[in-house]
Formats: sequence, C-alpha cells, structure tokens
Amino acid sequence: FLYFIGMWGRVAASFRSHVRDNQMLAAGLWMGAIGGAGGGLYIAGSYGVDFASRAVFSSVTVRNKEEAFGWIVDWVADNGGSFVTANRLQLRVAHKQPTHQYQSQPVPGELRYEPGPGTHIFWFKGRLMVMHRTAQDTITSGFDRQPYTPETIQLWCLGGSETIREFLGECRGVAVGKESGKTAVYVP
Repeated sequence: FLYFIGMWGRVAASFRSHVRDNQMLAAGLWMGAIGGAGGGLYIAGSYGVDFASRAVFSSVTVRNKEEAFGWIVDWVADNGGSFVTANRLQLRVAHKQPTHQYQSQPVPGELRYEPGPGTHIFWFKGRLMVMHRTAQDTITSGFDRQPYTPETIQLWCLGGSETIREFLGECRGVAVGKESGKTAVYVP
C-alpha cells in the first residue's frame, strides 16, 4: 500500500516538473481549470435563480381553450391600466347575433382592443402582475378541419399563489356580472 502512495507522489512530482518546464501545458491546464470553474458557477447560478424565482414568484399558465382565458383578457383590457400594453394591442370585433328571425347577417358589433401577444405589466390591488401572452401558428386538426390558433397566457406575481387565486376570482366575478340578467338560448 505504501508503495502505491510513493508511486503517486513520484508521478505528481514528475507532472509538476513537466508543467513548470512547458508553458503551453501550464496555460492549457489553467484555461481548463478556469473554464471548469466558470461552468460550475453558471450551473450553480441557474439552479439558484430557479430556486429563488420559485420561492419569490407565483405563476399560472392558462390556455385559450379554457374559459378563464377570456376572463383574463377581458379584465386586463378593461381594468389593467398597463404601462406596456399601450403599444401591443390586438383588435377584436364582437359581432352581435341577429335579433330577428328574418335577419340573415350578423349585426356589426363593437370594436374591442385587448392585450395582444407580448408582455403586459399591470397592478392588481396594489400588487405587481405580469402577463405574457403567446400565440402560435394556426393549425388545422380534427374531422371538421377547423383552423385553430393555440394561445397561452402566463401570469406571474410576487408573493404566494393566493394573489393569483384572488385575481382569477375577480376576473370570473366580472365575467359572471356581465352575463347576469341575460337568458341563454341554446340552438341545435
């Protein structure tokens, strides 16, 4: 056992003398050590940032197939007071359905500006909220071959998830309030 320890000591001493004599080898070893340390710091930093963002921020993702997607877009369009939204608006024309059986064309509706794709920052009850809306390419799927544009909204806020729950509850309440007093008629 002591023989192997002595052998490794002689190998290390020989390696040190070669490094001292060869400047290119020494420079390469230093570059490798600095690169390895930098890579280690980068990986540790990314894990640290991920942990800190999970501890400090709360987030939720909503797809446009979910009912809450419309609630959020409408609330931000009406109440957001966003200071980033002003240059990223999207126009939506809300057509009214015919009110009489002899009307064949939809009645022209109102122009509605809503937050388009991009990042929107707004305040909700004194708390900073960030909404990021993304739209992907239109796809056609299913037997009816209807075009569909997948969209998602990601909401972030500082603090716990109760802020997001409260925000979604208010969005739902506003949407339900708009529909109150109306009769839903389902036509086959």
